[in-house]
Amino acid sequence: MQALAADLGELQNTLTVSALDAGAVARATATLNALSSRAKGLQAKGLEAHPLVREGMPSFVDDVDAARAALQRQPPDPEPARMLAQSCRACHALAWLPPTSSSSTALAQR
Repeated sequence: MQALAADLGELQNTLTVSALDAGAVARATATLNALSSRAKGLQAKGLEAHPLVREGMPSFVDDVDAARAALQRQPPDPEPARMLAQSCRACHALAWLPPTSSSSTALAQR
């Protein structure tokens, strides 16, 4: 779960640039690929200890896939990916910090 949160922090940091250039799109797409892979891995484990997460994971994976598809359009549409990161932040009351050398330190609890 911490890795998902770190990836979401990276995604938000990547998408806060004023101009979404090809490099930012590639970084955001790579982050969405990692999010999808991690979420599917958690889903496969069953997450018995977290019934709300277990129930919401299929929808989260769908949202990640939709955000990735939107970034791959021409021109890229970053809004679904921004909304994904913001929705997680809103529910979890996380404060995203500026990017660092390690994505695992990209966020902190308020």
